[in-house]
Amino acid sequence: MDRNLIQKTLNNFSDIYDSGIELFKILDYPLKNNTFPKNEYDLEEFLNVVGIEKSQFNEEEKSCIEKISLLFAFSEDDEKKDNFVKYESEKEIIAGYIFLSIKLKDQEYSKTKIVSISKKINRLLNSPAFIIFNYDEKITLTITDRRINKRYHEKDVIEKTTLIKDIALKDTHAAHIRILEDINFRDLDANARNFKDFHKKWKAKLSVRELNKEFYKELSNWFFSSIDKVKFPSPDDTKNADKITANPEKVRENNTQSLIRFLTRIIFVWFLKEKGLIDKKIFDDKYIYDNILVKDVEVNNSTYYKAILQNLFFATLNTEMNRDKPNNRNFISSFQNKSSYYGVHNKYRYLRFVKDKNPDLIIDLFDEIPFLNGGLFECLDEVGNNRHHEKRIDMFSDNPKNESKLIFPDELLFSNKNKKEKDSITGLFNILNKYKFTLEENTPVEEDVALDPELLGRIFENLLASYNPETRDTARKLTGSYYTPREIVHYMVDSSIKEYLKTNLDFITEDNLEELFDYNKYEHAFEKKEVEKIVRAIYNIKILDPACGSGAFPMGVLNRLVFLLEKLDPENYIWKEIKMEEVKNEQEDFEERHKEIDYVFNLNKNDANYARKLFLIENSIYGVDIQPIAAQISKLRFFISLIIEQKVNKEDKNFGLLTLPNLETKFVTANTLLKIEKPKTLQLGQNEYKKIEEELKIIRNKYFEAKTKSTKDKYKVKDKEKRDQLKAVLDKIGFDSEISQKIAAWNPYEHNNIAEFFDSEFMFGIKDGFDIVIGNPPYIRGEKIKPTSLKEKYKKYYDTFNGTSDIYIAFYEKGYEELNQNGLLSYITSNKWTRANYGKDIREFIINNVDIKSYIDFNGIRVFENATVDTSVFEFQKSKKSDEFIYCDIRDNYDLELSLDEYIKKEKVIYKKEDLSKDTFSFLNKEELKIKKRIENIGTPLKDWDVEIYFGIKTGYNNAFIIDGKTKDELIKKDPKNSEIIKPLLRGRDIKRYTYEFNDCWLINSHNGYNGVPRVDVENDYPVIKEWLDQFEERITNRYDQGDTPYNLRNCAYVDQFEKNKLIYSEIVQSPQFYFDTNTYYPDATSFILTGEGIKYLLVLLNSYPIFFIFRKFYMGTELGENGARYKRKFLLNLPIPNISNEKQKIFEILADYILFLKNDLNDSEQIANELSNFFERIADFMVYGLYFKEEMVKDGSYINEEVEKLIVPINEGSKEEKLKKIEDVYNKMKSNQTIQKALTDCQAQEIQVIENSLNKSKD
Repeated sequence: MDRNLIQKTLNNFSDIYDSGIELFKILDYPLKNNTFPKNEYDLEEFLNVVGIEKSQFNEEEKSCIEKISLLFAFSEDDEKKDNFVKYESEKEIIAGYIFLSIKLKDQEYSKTKIVSISKKINRLLNSPAFIIFNYDEKITLTITDRRINKRYHEKDVIEKTTLIKDIALKDTHAAHIRILEDINFRDLDANARNFKDFHKKWKAKLSVRELNKEFYKELSNWFFSSIDKVKFPSPDDTKNADKITANPEKVRENNTQSLIRFLTRIIFVWFLKEKGLIDKKIFDDKYIYDNILVKDVEVNNSTYYKAILQNLFFATLNTEMNRDKPNNRNFISSFQNKSSYYGVHNKYRYLRFVKDKNPDLIIDLFDEIPFLNGGLFECLDEVGNNRHHEKRIDMFSDNPKNESKLIFPDELLFSNKNKKEKDSITGLFNILNKYKFTLEENTPVEEDVALDPELLGRIFENLLASYNPETRDTARKLTGSYYTPREIVHYMVDSSIKEYLKTNLDFITEDNLEELFDYNKYEHAFEKKEVEKIVRAIYNIKILDPACGSGAFPMGVLNRLVFLLEKLDPENYIWKEIKMEEVKNEQEDFEERHKEIDYVFNLNKNDANYARKLFLIENSIYGVDIQPIAAQISKLRFFISLIIEQKVNKEDKNFGLLTLPNLETKFVTANTLLKIEKPKTLQLGQNEYKKIEEELKIIRNKYFEAKTKSTKDKYKVKDKEKRDQLKAVLDKIGFDSEISQKIAAWNPYEHNNIAEFFDSEFMFGIKDGFDIVIGNPPYIRGEKIKPTSLKEKYKKYYDTFNGTSDIYIAFYEKGYEELNQNGLLSYITSNKWTRANYGKDIREFIINNVDIKSYIDFNGIRVFENATVDTSVFEFQKSKKSDEFIYCDIRDNYDLELSLDEYIKKEKVIYKKEDLSKDTFSFLNKEELKIKKRIENIGTPLKDWDVEIYFGIKTGYNNAFIIDGKTKDELIKKDPKNSEIIKPLLRGRDIKRYTYEFNDCWLINSHNGYNGVPRVDVENDYPVIKEWLDQFEERITNRYDQGDTPYNLRNCAYVDQFEKNKLIYSEIVQSPQFYFDTNTYYPDATSFILTGEGIKYLLVLLNSYPIFFIFRKFYMGTELGENGARYKRKFLLNLPIPNISNEKQKIFEILADYILFLKNDLNDSEQIANELSNFFERIADFMVYGLYFKEEMVKDGSYINEEVEKLIVPINEGSKEEKLKKIEDVYNKMKSNQTIQKALTDCQAQEIQVIENSLNKSKD
């Protein structure tokens, strides 16, 4: 594909019809037979063409649409082009596309506005529409997913819209040229079998997920190559600025963290460049070194990083513009001598690197860049009067002595990769320039094919993992695998907010809530008074992410609440009224605050969403993370979100941009799980404590709004004063002095300090708890939590956390504590807690304390590319009102890019909490639940059979009482009487399916008496055995499990049962392993025996794979690995087995005889024995299916039980050869039986397919 031809066609784009046709022509689309004659309609004319009298376009949209042209259409059935156009409500959607071109009024358009118009156009047509929007020397292409072959009147068919937005017609971005090249028709149509296949290829070419992966791969390669080429000062050393940490691992970790911090800043700057706030020439090394800087003057070739980027970060973006505050942005040496500005970080440095040491070159370069504030670009160096006690992190220093302490070579930013040079890398700016960035975050229903701010999360979650010892090795190999996918975040956020609204507003119904949250519906069903109540509820909501990472959930909450406000209160009347009421109540600085709020809501200055976002961030959203850099990234995403809603006007102060809020008290760095140990009863002085706490809250709210460094510094000082007062009051009312000091010492403005506690009251001023706690807590196994003292604290603070717990268990309990009454928790975590032993306490806690709202299991889906953990979304409410909840099993037929909410609505199962047990939370999908009900209707629990289950022999010291064959022979040789109490023994590992492997183990059965039989008198009757046991005297004397003497085994009332015919089975297995014993073997402690009536029939059922599935899935309790089973007695007794007549059992018993004979008596014919036994074991499986699912199998033609009954013959009598001959005859007859072969090879009964698929998956 000729890229120059694409650029030329874009350059010439003017008339929407001719230019549209020409663009698709060069992209090889089929225009010949289905091109519309040249046309151009206004909106009203177009509506007449499509046969619609009334559309959903609002007045603003109508005013924006100037002209519409129909271009061409194609479909897999060669549908006539006119059929695509004329709207018919009963007509099925055509499996094809119609292509249009639309001229919009020349102005800027948000992604949401274009998507809205695109979707409304789609609703007018009988097929998906590919639309070119032309405006303001740009075009945007949109394609909207629609459910093919669904009728309009049945369901809204409009789904996700994908955009290629703001393609500049002149000087087109290389990324846009590449995307257009990728969607040329020849490449898409190659090997496409049908429209669906073609559409799938189109979506793949426009996949933002793949784009993000491609970008991350390039960026991570740069990152890992650069770590060893940069050098940053160590913040660990506060005593001496000249001293750098010598530990290579610490140095690398510090470089990693500092490099991530740099990337957050530079990518934010790149987004500012996208908005036109920073000139792209600043990132052009040729321009910079030709006009601004002297090349190679810095000894480590770090000139650009220091003189351009550090001055941009710390002394430009963090400093008011000269036009607003004259001579404010200037060099440190331009005012007074250096020492008087030592430690002042908002003054330019490195004049010695500038051509002719001319300060105006730098000042003019940055002159048109607005002041942003917000803390992201605050220099993190902590310096004071004593230079020997400074703490350097950014090393923004012009002192030549510090030159070697910060190294960031130019090559890391500008170089082109040289394949011949091993260590050569592509410079970061070269990578960034390859991609198109968009400031608007994508949503599940609108997606720009560009890098959006969410990619910051995807990138940094993975890069953060690169210096976490738990994840370091895998982080290098994966592409964003630690980031919660957008669709899951979207579902969790929606579900939580819906529950909050339902809980707090009694007029809310499911239907009107669904309509409110629907992206594709522009109206809602609420009355005016109800709208005001909902908006106020949104204003009052409090949401916490206790492990916020890069801000996926806080950002998801913000965007969703903004969407709701936009729908409910489009003009912001209610939102502003609520804010003004709050300001009036504050009283202080009312007039000034009134003006500020008016400016925020002024639609000539800011989009309406700016006020929504700003006050939601101020009032509602909070985050905590243990990593300082993570909290910084969260803030960054909120900053970008606010910037995109502001209108640039270069005539206004700071170009009309309001400075960013300070989020230090909204996203804090702390260990969420560590607590402040408060006194149980508080002494006098509580009123004073509450007063200081309220004053501290006001100070931090003021700091949130502070716009200048001096104002921020003022409130930092006030904060410190109040914290000192708080300490004195806390001491007074009964706090331990060390605790009160820890509280007072917490300084939210120190970016790199990690608080050793988290307390939402002290840190956020939240006293009554949060309405929603949401997030993706870390997964760290108990044994990996270091240091051990930390784990001990978690055990002390959280009743549900034990030594083997994964750390997310503690987060569940912590989340519960942070909720207010009726608050909702929503976490995505590993799903092991529902089955694992370490989850028993949290399961009991949940049963006793909360209402479960939903459990969504992703057991079959790779949510994270690092597939070491299966995940689930769990939601509960801090209340005890409801017993029912939703369960959904997300299987491999779900695509993570599709609507999770729609999938859950379709596949959900309603569960009751009473069905859960602290032993295990066993959840089933629809099909599995149906199977379980059938099993319980047909079967009778084993506990109601005439059978008993007994433990194997417990000796207390096996080395003494379990002997090998050689020892056994020696003991009997010395005294033949010893044979009376030496019994053959099977261990759990010796037992197989229908057979066993005897490993010459023997038990000294010196029992302690049973059922009137006296205990074995070893001392008097068996002196040789006594002599043998005496060598273990200390161990057998001190053991817990012993009888009346150390020589006797513990009491066992059922010793006689070991001498009977019985089933022996091992407790822990990977497949069913039951053996029918007639040889009086004794089982060891790892085995059980089952005795009673019908045990040979039970042998067949318990050894069948259907029963193995049934037991493991429904009755086993705690799961044992991926495929294992643990046959605990109490669980096995609950297993429902069909209690058929003795006559019907005989068929199964004959089948058991076949398999036992083949597996145990044909050692000289192993090959044929295996073939035959495998066949009859499979016959047994389908006979078991027939017991439970007769009706379905009869309908399918695969019910074999009656066929087997006709063909099978007993083998009670005859020689080995005769028995084998009978079995072979039956085998041959069954092989030729159509019903049996249908069952074995092609059974289509749904229930059986569910079980077989699950079994096959486990075997794989």
